[in-house]
Amino acid sequence: MHFSSIVKWLVSLVALSVLLWMSAAAYLFLQEDYAPERGSLTYYMGISSVLRGVPLIAPVNEPEYFGSVGGGNKPSQSEVSYETDEPNASTIWVAIERYFNQHGFGTPDPTVSPITHPELESDDRVIQQGQFTSKAGELIVVVLTQSDGQNRFRVRISHFD
Repeated sequence: MHFSSIVKWLVSLVALSVLLWMSAAAYLFLQEDYAPERGSLTYYMGISSVLRGVPLIAPVNEPEYFGSVGGGNKPSQSEVSYETDEPNASTIWVAIERYFNQHGFGTPDPTVSPITHPELESDDRVIQQGQFTSKAGELIVVVLTQSDGQNRFRVRISHFD
């Protein structure tokens, strides 16, 4: 192969890759709200990298992911939720708090009013919740709940940016 043939082939490959990436992004933004499976293209494009790396403490099931591109005055959002077999709520909280502190989010302010999460079931008790903020203005909301009669905790982490 000649050098010019190799260059043309590489340029074509890069152009095709960019076109595929832009098509996937357009598809994602046309959905507005999405619930990707872990490892899918929508997962990598739509779920924030901060949430993709959050520690999952003794998950009972595959975590559920949710995302929204936002719009108007609604910010974009990424969310992960899962049930855990970890019996100690403070163990869960400490691991999550450490992770967000290491990623530039401050310690939750205990004077901030609790948030009512729209997806909480009527029999869910909020065990602990907090809001982590970054210097860039991003917000992480963590809600740790437990259903009546259940030994398991449910962890919900939302990232608004």
